[in-house]
Amino acid sequence: MSASLAVQLCRIVAPERLSDRFLSSGVLTASNSRQLGNDIVLAYLFEVMQPWLPSAKLLPALNATLEAEFPKLIDPKAEGNIDDKFELLLRAVNQTLNNVSEEGETDWIGNLNGILMVFSGEELHFSQTGRCPAYLLQNNRIRQVTDDPNATPQDPHPLKTFSNLATGQLKDGDQILVANHELYREISLDALRRILNTATPYQSAQSIAKELKREKNPAVATLIFKFATSLPNEPEPETVVMEEEMQSGLKKFGKRMLPFLERAKKVGAKAGSAAGAATKQAQTVIAEKVAPKVGELVQRGKEALTKEDEPKQVEQEKIKLPPVEGEEPEKPVVEVIASKKHREKLHLQAIADAATARIEDEEIFTSVIPDDERSLEHKAPIADEQGLLGVAKTHSKNLLGTIVAFLKNFTHNTVIWLRVPMHRKIAALGGGILILLLMIFIGVRASHRTAAPAGAASNETIITDVKALETKITTAIGLSQDIEASKDIQTSISKLNTLNNPSSSERSAADTLLTAIQSQSDTLGKTTRFAAATAQYAFTATARGLFSALPYFYGWDPTSTNLLRTGIGDVKQTQGTIPISDPNDTIVSAAKSNETDTAGYALTKGNKVFRVVQNGTQTLLRPIAPAAGDFAVGDSIGTYNGNVYVLDSKAGLLWKYANSGTTYSKGVSIIDINKYDIKKATSFAIDGSIYVLKSDGSLLKFVSGKQDTAFTLNNVPYLAQKLVQPIGIIADEAYSSIYVLDAGATSSTWSTARVLEFSKNGDFVRQYAFPKDLTQVHGFDIDPKGKKLWVLNDKTVNEFDLP
Repeated sequence: MSASLAVQLCRIVAPERLSDRFLSSGVLTASNSRQLGNDIVLAYLFEVMQPWLPSAKLLPALNATLEAEFPKLIDPKAEGNIDDKFELLLRAVNQTLNNVSEEGETDWIGNLNGILMVFSGEELHFSQTGRCPAYLLQNNRIRQVTDDPNATPQDPHPLKTFSNLATGQLKDGDQILVANHELYREISLDALRRILNTATPYQSAQSIAKELKREKNPAVATLIFKFATSLPNEPEPETVVMEEEMQSGLKKFGKRMLPFLERAKKVGAKAGSAAGAATKQAQTVIAEKVAPKVGELVQRGKEALTKEDEPKQVEQEKIKLPPVEGEEPEKPVVEVIASKKHREKLHLQAIADAATARIEDEEIFTSVIPDDERSLEHKAPIADEQGLLGVAKTHSKNLLGTIVAFLKNFTHNTVIWLRVPMHRKIAALGGGILILLLMIFIGVRASHRTAAPAGAASNETIITDVKALETKITTAIGLSQDIEASKDIQTSISKLNTLNNPSSSERSAADTLLTAIQSQSDTLGKTTRFAAATAQYAFTATARGLFSALPYFYGWDPTSTNLLRTGIGDVKQTQGTIPISDPNDTIVSAAKSNETDTAGYALTKGNKVFRVVQNGTQTLLRPIAPAAGDFAVGDSIGTYNGNVYVLDSKAGLLWKYANSGTTYSKGVSIIDINKYDIKKATSFAIDGSIYVLKSDGSLLKFVSGKQDTAFTLNNVPYLAQKLVQPIGIIADEAYSSIYVLDAGATSSTWSTARVLEFSKNGDFVRQYAFPKDLTQVHGFDIDPKGKKLWVLNDKTVNEFDLP
């Protein structure tokens, strides 16, 4: 075993609690030497996608299995080479997966992405499942070393989850990057290459975490390994925690200050104990020496204050202070008594000065006097209550008088000001404006109050009724009464939509019922419901249509002169707007092309057609024209075998412009308007046959210009029969199915948008339902082979993984 390479590593740890997945990663080593000639490193990363909640025990079981099997992997006495030992470890992992599935947890099957890697000497051994790619950075070039899961369908049996085993050779300077697919949605491979090229694993992890924080996406687990002949002298941290990276700077500062605060707390506790002891000692000294002297002084002060008050006769009274031991008696303090109030103030000051002098002479620097010994506070004469009440009454009268005087003065000045005619007009105009503003304010507030319709049922009654219906639905499904159950499902959802300003408890009960009813509805309607998009890509503006030509997506808006672009990778490189040549024209439709040199075609309101050409990172719009010079009036465009088709849904015409390779022939109407009605069509698609989707939800099929009357949509479940807003259809000769987009019923907060799948014979296969907050669905595209479905909502392309 070679000892030439050492490994430096760092991993980005995802938060434990994520809304749509479970993530777990780790590295197991026999020692901290990181020398692969003497050590074996086992690394793993697991991701469980939705539905993830029932799979809560899966990852702990896998982690426990790896920790139990790792000692066998590194045991030099065990038989077999590293390949054999790794294969035994994979069998143990697969057996754990099988045990979990036999215990009833099966939702993870098809939703598990993972990779297991072993580094030993100069060799790399790994096994993967699902979408968890590993990349090798070598000589500033990055390439994928794992297989594409789409190209190699995996066996769904748990015992064959990790069935593939691959081996590679490592070189000095190589780096390995492993992450769940979420990382590559946020950061392009080229950007990752630049990050890794000159940095250490820890520095790379910090840069990646910083970018993920900017994108507000913590759902990433990453492993980074760098191989060299020697390790750096200064070791670096081997983990970057995304939960900490996502915290604010203030919270991070507080966390760093926590050890110092704990230390300060301990020091403060010790200081408090010492201060308590000193205080107790000072109290003893005060009680024994100071208190008697102060009490004597206070008593003499009371006697002086009880003498007859003579406010008009001024006389002098001499107060002798007690002499200080060892010194000659001080001269008496003479106080002129002018009134009872002044006497009180001067006597108390004299007593306080005497007490202070006494304490300082006996070298008492710090004292805390207990409540029962605070003689100066408790034994001082109390001010005359009548005097305080008198002062309060006087101040109240003065304040009231000031207010009355201000109002009189303001009224007088206003009356004088209004004597001027112009001023009266200004006052009338200002009053009218204030009244108008007040009326608008009251109207706005009233409009925001949602009043229950007359005779409407209360929220409590609605929820009670829906609970009864939910029980009825369950019973009907158990008796195979699908249509009755479907009708009750529709009634239940309609009732829940009539809730009026529900409280939090009512909303919680309604959500619970809706979830249960939707689950029953999905069963009857053969529905796959997506809880959330696996990735999102944003156009720079609102779009009303979509087609894909990976890694880019293209959109358009009939009110705009630009073709919009976004895509997978760095937003700065993929986002863009491509204007058409005529600034007064607008794009009304676009369609994807299967031609190698053309991404798609765009049709404008001015009857112009442009080829969408992608040249590297540059998108070009190249105009084309038929022999007649212009294309026919139309509102939708399609393409097949390089030919261009333009649909005029108002007139009911479909035009074909054949492509000879160098020119486009004159347009030919290929559907007889006198025989077939394709007016009010919303979309069409061609796969050799022509499919026309109409606004009423009907789907027509034409072969060689004639309608196939035998083609109908069959076996559609009751709940899926009515198409509310059919707006798009996709058919391709490479696809075995036809896909129809129904934008569904929509409010400001929810939508029933879905995609229905039919066979080429019209038989219903299944449907896909989207999150209810996709309320502005305007387009879609699909890749059945790549297991991807993209839905345009406003200006965002939402990506969903197909089962």
